[in-house]
Amino acid sequence: GPAGETELRDVLGTLPQTTPADEVPPGRGYARLGSGPVHRVQVPATPDPYDDATSEAQRQAVVALLPERVTPGDREVEPAASGTGVESVPEPADEAEALAER
Repeated sequence: GPAGETELRDVLGTLPQTTPADEVPPGRGYARLGSGPVHRVQVPATPDPYDDATSEAQRQAVVALLPERVTPGDREVEPAASGTGVESVPEPADEAEALAER
């Protein structure tokens, strides 16, 4: 949310020189990196695609920017190449047999 003059002065060390704190529009703000100067930043509006108040056009625009949704079971697993030096060992029928083999 918006910050007041006292909060800005506490965080930034000084008030911004460009826009009075009470007139800063949504999506804009100020940041200081280390002891450097105060910078004005602007974040583009990104509507929540899962919010019912978001229009379908805005929803589709945001969804189009997201990476493809993949669940672990959707990926194809490539078979292991033969001759990799890994020998397949059959599993013993039960635990007693496994202990007897040791």
